[in-house]
Amino acid sequence: MADIVTLALLAMQAGIPNGALADELRDDGAYRAEIHQASGMISVQLDINVGEALVRLRARATTDNTTVAQLAAAVIARQLIFDK
Repeated sequence: MADIVTLALLAMQAGIPNGALADELRDDGAYRAEIHQASGMISVQLDINVGEALVRLRARATTDNTTVAQLAAAVIARQLIFDK
């Protein structure tokens, strides 16, 4: 799991200037249990590993101009389903 998280973090930081932090990593709600629960649900929906699901959750939040925490809440409430 540590390797998966490390790869996800490195992917998010790719192309960011030294000393700066990627916007996805600034989300104050990023460490809430809901984020991890939603990642698990997405991994089942898409038949992918949890690390990839977390990356997709963060990418979708960025694309939708919302926070990861808000998007995770929608996934848990089954208001948002990730399709293949």
